[in-house]
Amino acid sequence: MAELLKEELISVGLDLTKCIENSTDGASNMRGVYNGFTSHLSKLSLEQVHVLCHSHVLNLVICDATKNLVQVASFFTLLNSCAVFFKESYLRIDIWNEVSKTNSDNSRNKRLRTIGETRWSSKQTAVERIFGTFGDTKSSMYVDLIIAFTKVVQGEKFKPDIRAKANNYLDLLLKYETILTAHIFMNVFSITGPLSRYLQISGLDLLKCQQMVKSALSQIVKYQKDMENIIAKSDSFVEWVNNQLELQDLDNEIYLQEQFEIKRLRKKNE
Repeated sequence: MAELLKEELISVGLDLTKCIENSTDGASNMRGVYNGFTSHLSKLSLEQVHVLCHSHVLNLVICDATKNLVQVASFFTLLNSCAVFFKESYLRIDIWNEVSKTNSDNSRNKRLRTIGETRWSSKQTAVERIFGTFGDTKSSMYVDLIIAFTKVVQGEKFKPDIRAKANNYLDLLLKYETILTAHIFMNVFSITGPLSRYLQISGLDLLKCQQMVKSALSQIVKYQKDMENIIAKSDSFVEWVNNQLELQDLDNEIYLQEQFEIKRLRKKNE
């Protein structure tokens, strides 16, 4: 690959020996000390420096952060499963379209987003489609999702196993833990999202890029000590959702949990 790059640069009149820096995604075949792309490139231009692509590194870090903890992985699995549940059936997607068009004025967010394995940006979109942005409930379609699942659970035209699956998703969505996890990542994504998008544009300002990376790191460190604000935003969201659900004409009373479930500890026999 290094030889191919050399040939291409020569063909356009560029001298590879004057290359001072190269940037790759950090994969093993790129950064390998003995047989990696950068090692071969360094032989052709001894003074050049290899710099990892910050956009790719950020993508890997966020991907790991959203799947390493069981609770977090379960949260994003739930969001993806909800989207797949409605998209895999015409009857179910008709219910979703009916509910979302009736209750939401935001046409951009009417489609639920499935989550890709490799790009964390799809997780940000999935969260924002359902819960809105941090501190802003206007773009949220959470209430629509609850209503849609309720209609499936109560719909006699659906098979029992489908209604049971919908009821399971409904129970998970109504847990306080789900709301708190959503708000934690809404806050994280509000920091990493703009940075990631800027790192991927053409003609970026390297100085501004460095400043944005440092700013994002300091904001995340500051955010770690600000859980009280996250909890306050979550509680406000819960109150808003329950007020909205009271206005809906549903056969069963449905409420979002206002606090964590109190789990009983099993006493060990001595």
